Amino acid sequence: YGCGSCGPRGFYGTIDQHLNFEQAVAKFMGTEEAISYSDGASTVSSAIPAFAKKGDLLLVDEAVSEPILAGVNLSRSTVQYFKHNDMG
Repeated sequence: YGCGSCGPRGFYGTIDQHLNFEQAVAKFMGTEEAISYSDGASTVSSAIPAFAKKGDLLLVDEAVSEPILAGVNLSRSTVQYFKHNDMG
């Protein structure tokens, strides 16, 4: 498969091993489908806007990492930040 088989799909494209892996994960988890990401940053920045939408309220620690911040911004939700570890 060459040097790009485990790289991001947006760069290298989807190959049969990506699809085989996702089918195996879906079968193992008992779900209809599964998706895999090559790193945690793309996972978080994609998952947040997939579940949070315009009209939702997100309460976010002001010290979140950049990938989480990207996901929060992409969600178009209303966001309220609070001081790190201080919900009071």
